[in-house]
Amino acid sequence: MPRRIVRAPVIATIYAAVLGAIGFACGAAGNALLAANPGSAAPLVGYFFTGPLAAIGGLIIGIALGFTRLSNRVLGVTLAILGVVTALASLSLVIPMAMPEAEIVEGRVVTCEPAASLVAKVNEDNRGTVARMIDERPGVVLTLDGTRQRWLMTRAWRAGYTQRWLERWEPGFQQRVFVDVASGNCADVKTSPRYVLTFEHDTLPEFFGFRVARPPTTELTQEN
Repeated sequence: MPRRIVRAPVIATIYAAVLGAIGFACGAAGNALLAANPGSAAPLVGYFFTGPLAAIGGLIIGIALGFTRLSNRVLGVTLAILGVVTALASLSLVIPMAMPEAEIVEGRVVTCEPAASLVAKVNEDNRGTVARMIDERPGVVLTLDGTRQRWLMTRAWRAGYTQRWLERWEPGFQQRVFVDVASGNCADVKTSPRYVLTFEHDTLPEFFGFRVARPPTTELTQEN
């Protein structure tokens, strides 16, 4: 029996085992090693995708190389290179997820109404709760006619570094937002051509589905 026929299954088994193990390890543990807040389902990438796919790829490549005249040294170097490629490809699939931090909106204020006026618009069962929330957080509700908008995105790495960037501008639309005003009067609102919109949980704005609008305060949100 020719030597290459005997060698091919051995090379294929080695390649499949090594690349499969690398794909599995990087896919299963990569998110926990890279992300500040790893997802509970992230290891499934290694179990069901990168591990099996890398093993199958290694098996096919191993069979093909096993029938060549390449020396064991060349086969070893090739395996090492493929291992690095497999690791990088697997890790690229489990890097921390990009999350929206805020939305930057440019536009003009169309209408303004005190938040206190919202009490009359809810049912009687919720009026007491809404009135209490307004007392704790006075403000106004603005109707913004947005001309353009874009998201401020973040990616939090386990090393303590948080990456931030701005998405491309998109056409804006009209929406209602909440603005903190101590007096609760529209006359005291300081309007701005650009606002940063964020969601705040367990507060009056969330109760009505409004986002909180503030003028941009950082260099990043002030960029064109």
